[in-house]
Amino acid sequence: MNSPAENQKRFELVLKQADMPAPLVEAFFRDGVLDHVATSRKRREWTFCVRKKELLPRNVYEQLCSQLKARFAE
Repeated sequence: MNSPAENQKRFELVLKQADMPAPLVEAFFRDGVLDHVATSRKRREWTFCVRKKELLPRNVYEQLCSQLKARFAE
C-alpha cells in the first residue's frame, strides 16, 4: 500500500497530465489523494478514485471530469 504522501504525488501528477489550471489546483486539490485507478480494457474506461476532505464546487468537479475524460479517452 502506498503512503499518503505518495498518493498525493500521484494525484498531483494526474492533475498535471489533465492540464488542470494551477489556480484551481492550489485552491481545491491540495488536500486530495489518489487512492487507486481502475482500468477496464474491455470497456476502455478509467476510474479514478480520489479522496478529499471537502466536496468540490460543481463547476470545478465538472471541469476535472471533462479534462480527465479528454486526456485519458485514448
